Amino acid sequence: MAHDQHDHHDHHHHEHHSDEPHHHWDSADYVRAWIARDAHRQGERQPIIARLIAAVPFPGTATIHVLDVGGGAGVIAEPMLSAFPCATVTVQDYSQPMLDQARERLGRHAARVRYVLSDLRDPAWTKTVGGPFDLAVSGIAIHNLHEM
Repeated sequence: MAHDQHDHHDHHHHEHHSDEPHHHWDSADYVRAWIARDAHRQGERQPIIARLIAAVPFPGTATIHVLDVGGGAGVIAEPMLSAFPCATVTVQDYSQPMLDQARERLGRHAARVRYVLSDLRDPAWTKTVGGPFDLAVSGIAIHNLHEM
């Protein structure tokens, strides 16, 4: 029964793979519209993001290297960069337009952010992101890999 309830919850809207006919992650207009529609979820995400940051096993002054898997427009990267002013973040995503939006959003942190375009379905994605990393985070991308 719990599985049926999960299937009805709207998590699958952020699938970043172009073989999904209803998503066009290669379109800048589509990505901007998706971000605008998704903005209403910020209120429910804030406490979750705060718990994520509180769970990080490093002090706020630590110089850490963070990988944001499926980082999209930087919704997780932004508070990570604010909470850890000595951190660097690599934002990985499948969509160049999403990375462009992240670059715009994270502009004030430009010196501490890298952007990597790669597909999590490609085994070589781990080589493209570099590393090593002290911490990996993800918002709403990993659960979309259920078919793997």
